[in-house]
Amino acid sequence: TQAKTTIMKLSISITFYIVFNLLQGCVSYDNAIVYEKDYNPGSNNKLNFNGYYQDRNKSDYLAPMFFYKNGSVIYSGLSKDTIELKERILLNPKGFWGYWGNYKISGDTITIETFPPNINTFRQERYLRKGIIRNDKLTFFQEINRKNKVNEIDEILEFINFKTKPDSTANWIRKKKKYNK
Repeated sequence: TQAKTTIMKLSISITFYIVFNLLQGCVSYDNAIVYEKDYNPGSNNKLNFNGYYQDRNKSDYLAPMFFYKNGSVIYSGLSKDTIELKERILLNPKGFWGYWGNYKISGDTITIETFPPNINTFRQERYLRKGIIRNDKLTFFQEINRKNKVNEIDEILEFINFKTKPDSTANWIRKKKKYNK
């Protein structure tokens, strides 16, 4: 009976592995607009890298956005408070619990490009946000979906000092061959 249980567990594990890899092969990726070969994010000394940006209107939870000097950005998942956020980062510093992307700065304007998964289409769909960089604030005024549908928005994120950050080397977009041709 122990041998049967072991064989059954092994069979389930192998089946899961095969199905998971088949689904991974079905995923398609939208083309990038911001990130491309020889990418340069631009700079603005008002963009702060020593913490995260958070919508202050969402005070019942954290949805932080971390920026990195190399142009990476991660729009993380929700946390109930900074203690939980720090624990999540320390447990998984590669930040697999958020949406990685890249940003481009031109003057005081920032464009953020992420590729959140769409579980209905098995696509990593491009999503753009445009905003203005101000002292310790980002004011987003536009969202653009993969079909180039533009939505006007009014969202202000404020900077919050925070020492712990996900590891930006986990930004999968930079490792994807499609985006580095």
